[in-house]
Amino acid sequence: MSDIASVAATSAASRARVSTPRVEVQVPQDLSAPIRPSDSVDLSEHARLLDALRSEEDIRPEVVGRVRAQIDSGTYLTDDKIDAVIEGLARDLFA
Repeated sequence: MSDIASVAATSAASRARVSTPRVEVQVPQDLSAPIRPSDSVDLSEHARLLDALRSEEDIRPEVVGRVRAQIDSGTYLTDDKIDAVIEGLARDLFA
């Protein structure tokens, strides 16, 4: 049998030098600041409306108390209010 180690030591592959390309890396000067990718978010009109509704705190306790008292006494629903609701619904449905 022949010795493989002696063949490998004299081959051209063992004498070849492999050169790796140099890569330059730029390091930011201020290493204390985190590097963050810039992300963006697009909000729909629906999301903007919901956000506006959530941010408004337009509940007036005096009005709520008055309406509750009218509902309890049975005077809240009037023909004028029912007609206005029906007209609004018809306008929304058929416009």
